[in-house]
Amino acid sequence: MAKTISQTLREAAEEENGEYVGTATSLSVQMGDDTIMLDKIRNAMTQEFYGRDGRAYASADAIRKSISNIEWNFRDHWDFVSVRVGCGLGGLDWENIRALYEQSSLEWTIYYL
Repeated sequence: MAKTISQTLREAAEEENGEYVGTATSLSVQMGDDTIMLDKIRNAMTQEFYGRDGRAYASADAIRKSISNIEWNFRDHWDFVSVRVGCGLGGLDWENIRALYEQSSLEWTIYYL
């Protein structure tokens, strides 16, 4: 299921924006006979690959662009919650990424999983 959602989000972002990394989007996903509405989920596309080899796969600039996209398009909707995007398998340092959220005009709750 996660792969189907991920692929659908990627295709929707590319269709809507002409690119994948640095965008944020929402959509509904058809899973067999069921439609899963992701109307309150925004997926920030910040990396194309991931790994555990110490390399940086995520892009701080893509995270900044995704946060900006969310600020502009979804600011009047809900509370904003995120995980430490780009860290872990993305290879970025949370201390550097945290500043992007702190500079945002939105109030974010960040979870560490």
